[in-house]
Order: sequence, then structure tokens, then C-alpha cells
Amino acid sequence: MATCYTIFVNCISLFLVPVTTDLNITRAQFNLCLSISAVVGIVASLVVGKLLDKYNARLIGSISIGIIVLDLAGWAFVRHLWQMYILAFITGFCVLAGTRLLISVLITNWFDRKRGLAVSLALMGSGFGGVVLSPIISWMIINSGWHRTFLLLAVITLIASMPLTILTFRNHPYSMGLKPYGADEPSAKKNNKTADSPIQIDVGFKLVRKSSAFWMLMLGFVFMGMVNGGVIINISAQMTDAGHSPGFAAMILSVYMSSVIIGKISLGAVYDRFGLIAGTVFGSITTLLGVISLLFSASAIGPYVFAVTFGFGTCLGTVAPPLMAVNEFGKKDIGTIVGIITAFEMIGTAIAAPVTGAVADHYGTYSPAWVALIIVTLFMLVTLVISVVLAKKFIRRLESSIRNPEVA
Repeated sequence: MATCYTIFVNCISLFLVPVTTDLNITRAQFNLCLSISAVVGIVASLVVGKLLDKYNARLIGSISIGIIVLDLAGWAFVRHLWQMYILAFITGFCVLAGTRLLISVLITNWFDRKRGLAVSLALMGSGFGGVVLSPIISWMIINSGWHRTFLLLAVITLIASMPLTILTFRNHPYSMGLKPYGADEPSAKKNNKTADSPIQIDVGFKLVRKSSAFWMLMLGFVFMGMVNGGVIINISAQMTDAGHSPGFAAMILSVYMSSVIIGKISLGAVYDRFGLIAGTVFGSITTLLGVISLLFSASAIGPYVFAVTFGFGTCLGTVAPPLMAVNEFGKKDIGTIVGIITAFEMIGTAIAAPVTGAVADHYGTYSPAWVALIIVTLFMLVTLVISVVLAKKFIRRLESSIRNPEVA
């Protein structure tokens, strides 16, 4: 998360202005790279989600990192737009499905208690990586150019990520003779520690896909992907367009990444302590405040408000998928379900990334895009909360049919 995911998701906005200037391309053309990766990521998420339910996570993770390292090195030799698109296609196979999805599913399998906190701690690597890498990337781009910067990032990723993946990744604690954390606690005791009762029945994807709760959840994550995809890739450009220096833009990105670290821990704790609705509302409101503050980027305080609030809100995109999946539908086929959630989230990203760039190219400002994303954020909040309510009713009906099969 601190290298593979951070570079291509959280820090890619630092490359927008230098790359578009150097290659003489538009922002919409650059942002299309994210859309290509997102579309490919849809397929990759579905495939990797199913593979994680059956095959070795260590092998999947190692192959993903190897491909990402080669992909980063390839960016160092880009001279034409078509080369960017080919590399973006390769990126889509690995960055989301091979990092975020992989880690989310593994943590879900290893923790029954404090799952929200565990997921948050694992995924906050993206925030930590952003804090560390943002100033380094900005300095390298200014002093050595963006081509050499990508080459350095390839080396950093290989050294930092590959050994950790090989040594630590295991699909289930049972493969090491262990049990998930909290597995031995009585169900009643677990229920007292969270607002959401754990799902006690095996549901599985074949039943889940027939529920309205599942499809409402998918719609919510499409909206979430639109918000994150539309904002994250344009952060640096928004700040420089507002009259700030590239150094200031990099600093705001670092503040944003610092907020992500705190935000992921906080969001996970809220989900653990107060339940899905409280966590979702908390994340959605901070997202809303973050997008609104982008309209005031030229002011002295606006960029800082954005960095803090959106840093909290964007954590929904990584923390919520495994937690909402397992708390709404249980652990059976969790890899498949989280993979599908990630795929739908990428649909939203694929839509919003080029559209926001096109808006900036056409109007000379991102403001119309931010207004649209404010509305999308409200839709996201409503659909996600409705999915939680519908899921509770869905599980109650299943439990009732099991207790009284003659009624069902």
C-alpha cells in the first residue's frame, strides 16, 4: 500500500502537470490513463477476488508486485501518449486487485474482532507512503525530471514490497495452525463490542447477488469511485491552477496523506464501535466537506480544509469495501464479493477521471466538476446507508427461513 498503491493512486497527481506539459497532451488525455487502469481493474478485481478464495495469496501478491515494478520502470521511457496507455492497461491488472483487494481480504480472514481497526492499520500504508513519497517525488521531478523519478520509484517498490509479501502473506490463519483473532470469544461477547452483530449463517455470493441490498451497495460504490477518481488525480493541478506553487501543492498532498493515516484508523474504529451506518455517515460527511472546500482552493485556508477533511473521507474507498461486505453478508465467498465491490468502484473512477479533466480543459477550471461531485457524494451517502438497512432485512429473512423451512 505504501508503494504500489500510493504511487499510482495518491501521488499520480504530482505527475499531471509535468507530463502533460512535456508531452504536449491535455489533462483529459492524461486522466484517461486512470480510466484505462480502472476499466482493466474491473476485470482484474473479479478474477483476483475469485482466485483469493482458492489459491495462494503469497504467489498472487508476488506476481503483482513484479509486474508493477516493471510497469514503473516502463514509465521512465515514455515518449508518446500511446505508450502511457499501454502501461496504464498493465497497471490496471495489478495495482488495485493485487494490493488493496488482496490486503483487505487477507485481513478480513485473519480477524473476527477489531476487524475495522485491523483493516485500517493495514491500509493506512497508503497514507504513510504518501507522506514520505510526496515530497521526494516532487523534489525528484523538479530536479531530475519525471522519467528518472519513475525509475527510482520502481527500485523503491521492489526493495520495500517484495520481501514483505513473500515473508508474511497467508490466506488464512488455519494454514499456520492458528485461528482468526477473536474466534474463540463467545458470540454474545463479540456482539457487545460492536453495533453490528456478526453474520452467523453461510450466505455466499449465489444468494447475495439476488438481494436488493447487494445492488444498492454496488451503486453506492460506483458513486464513491466517481468522487475519489474525480478528485485524487487532480489535486496537484487544482492547487497550481488556484495560484499556488508546485511546492505548496506537494505540501498539501503530504498533509492530505497525513490525514489519510489518521482517517483510516479513525474510520475503522468508528465502524468497530458504532457500526456500518455511523462509519458510512462519518466518511461521507467528511468527503462532502472536502469536495466543497475545493471550490475555495485559492483562499489561505481552503487547501488545508480540503487536505484534512478529504483525507478522512477518501478512506471510505479502501476501508469500507471489506467491512461492509463482511458485516452485511458474512465471510463466505468474501474474496469474490469484495472483488465485485472493487470492480464497481472502478467503474465510477473510469467515468469521473477523464470527465473532470475534460471539464478543466474546456472551462479552464475544475469548479463545475466539483459541484457535480458534491451532488454525487450525497447520492453515495444515501445509497450506502440504504444498503445497510436492506441487508439487515435480507439476513433476517434468511435466518427465519432456516429456523422455519416449512414457512420459506
